[in-house]
Amino acid sequence: MLPPRPLAQWEQAIEQCEKAVAAAPWDNPALGALAAAYAWAGYDREAKEIAVKLGERDPNFIQNVRKFMDAHDDPTFKAECARIIEGLRKAGVPERPVKTN
Repeated sequence: MLPPRPLAQWEQAIEQCEKAVAAAPWDNPALGALAAAYAWAGYDREAKEIAVKLGERDPNFIQNVRKFMDAHDDPTFKAECARIIEGLRKAGVPERPVKTN
């Protein structure tokens, strides 16, 4: 069994997320993770730039992350998703209610 991986290693997360976004710039989850990591690491300008992009691409991005988190039972996974959601808020990703038709 592997030891638990430490959470909230934002500088390492930035490096990995930048690679993921470079390989797939359309990938909103990678972009969201990068925004959260930037926000937690104190790179406010970079975080806000991505927040604007995410708000334009998917106005319900935070709600979608929350739905993904709620579909899983693992407490470590949920804790990491909660940190990402809070980082998205810090970055300024807009939280809009999910519209249903």
